[in-house]
Amino acid sequence: MAKKKYTLKEVKDDLKDFFTNASHRLFAYGTPTPDCNEDCPFHKRNLQVLFEEEYPHDITLKAIQALKQEGFLKQKSVRIDSTEVHFVYRYNLRYVARLMKQLTELIRQYSDYSISKATGEYAETLFSFMFRLNGFKIAARNVSEYDGTKWVRTQKQDLDFVIEKEGITYGVEIKNTFDYMPAVEFQHKLGICKRFGLVPLFPLRCPSDRQFEMMEDAGGLALKFKTRIFPPGQEELVHNIWNFMRLPVNVWLEIPRRIEQHFLNFHSQQLAARKSNTSQ
Repeated sequence: MAKKKYTLKEVKDDLKDFFTNASHRLFAYGTPTPDCNEDCPFHKRNLQVLFEEEYPHDITLKAIQALKQEGFLKQKSVRIDSTEVHFVYRYNLRYVARLMKQLTELIRQYSDYSISKATGEYAETLFSFMFRLNGFKIAARNVSEYDGTKWVRTQKQDLDFVIEKEGITYGVEIKNTFDYMPAVEFQHKLGICKRFGLVPLFPLRCPSDRQFEMMEDAGGLALKFKTRIFPPGQEELVHNIWNFMRLPVNVWLEIPRRIEQHFLNFHSQQLAARKSNTSQ
């Protein structure tokens, strides 16, 4: 995967444009969001996700910090339970308290344990349906031991699934979150796959560039699905997240065909590689 080249100044200029230009590309796609525009405060993580197609999360954060130091952005922090949430906004905005209160309540809603648990389990359900519809057998769930081999390096670590078809067996880990999958956890899950002799298959809302590289080195697939998936019944919450934050969210009833086909193409490559190796 070719790395995009940019300077910190370019990232800062892009952020400045976002906070001053109603026609910025990140306001131009999808359905209009009159309650989310250049004259609004933004949660820092919100900005990291919005800009992730162009810049890694840490680079966006570095640009935000630089713009704060330069005085272009101001910051206010709000506590949600035991977590401190940081909002930034353009230096000449005066009335942000009401909007910050609305955003804080919205973050509280989608960060609630019950919602996080529901979105995680629902994503696992949709991907398990996709696997089965394409003839893959789910050989095991919540896997810390497989085919007589145990994972003992870390405690309470497992894979969501082991799936198999045509003699190729995959270790599957699914993450349906706005944040990147934590780096240490990612390394451990790859380690589990290696120990069990499984091809790593990690459907992730958005892997980092480094995670793409590590997965490629491990001979596996980081299957990006970009949208945070919510179950039916959460349409109002999804609408509000989009309307006030423009974060990539949706209620899916099935995994879209383009994502399914990406995985099936990868499986075909695995079959071709195995055939080539056995014929040599």
